Amino acid sequence: MKEKVYFARWPKSIVDTARLHLLSDEKEYKIVGEVVITPPEYVSLALEMRGKWSFLLGYDEQCGEIPIVRCLYVHGEGIEDGLFIVPKRGSVYLAATYTASRDGKIESICQ
Repeated sequence: MKEKVYFARWPKSIVDTARLHLLSDEKEYKIVGEVVITPPEYVSLALEMRGKWSFLLGYDEQCGEIPIVRCLYVHGEGIEDGLFIVPKRGSVYLAATYTASRDGKIESICQ
């Protein structure tokens, strides 16, 4: 079975990625890159996803949503939990929560 998660469109904060949703709203994804940021940056991103983030610039061509979601794995340094993000011009277009304790090691997904 393919891995699927719920991606929130133009989320305001990490809370939007945890909304109740239909299973049919979950999408297959592929991680195309990893972005490691400082823990304070990660907390700021999680609490306020609107706006421009310099660490997301330059990934627009690698990421997208057709035919499957191609996303970045963004997490704080030393922290496995993170976000799957599809950026647009440095902003968070799509985001999903990744919980390492639920899913296991991210290395198995990045291949």
